[in-house]
Amino acid sequence: MPTLFRFSLVALTLCAACGAPQPPAEEPVAPPAAAAPAPLLPTLQDEVRTLLRPRMARHGKDLADLWGAMRADDRPAVARIARQVAEEPRLARPLGEAADDTLNATVPPAFFEFQDALAARAAALAEAAESDDGARLAPAFNALADACARCHASYFRVE
Repeated sequence: MPTLFRFSLVALTLCAACGAPQPPAEEPVAPPAAAAPAPLLPTLQDEVRTLLRPRMARHGKDLADLWGAMRADDRPAVARIARQVAEEPRLARPLGEAADDTLNATVPPAFFEFQDALAARAAALAEAAESDDGARLAPAFNALADACARCHASYFRVE
């Protein structure tokens, strides 16, 4: 089974396993907008996938390391790893017509939104790990894993 596919399955499993149990609703409630399935998006070009592959492999390792640090209640490690993810260089959005001939111009705009969500959620996880409020840690980790899963649901393909 390809590594990225396994990572997606692990991320989704972690999202489900780490969530706090919710009390049953008295009436059926529509799921929040964030739970809606990802729309079909334009695909990433093979050149972009080639550039992203090492980063995605690193993110898979980072998520596994974060999970291990969470289980060990090693908050300094959680904060350090999450900060690395939050602060890593990102693909730049193309600016103006002068950038139309760049590889970044081939990247769908939604990808940049996923990339920004990943960075913001990783930063939030680092802040939660550095805080005295342990109740923030699991939801912040779940939000980070959810960002990974949503992007993979939109762009991941088995090769």
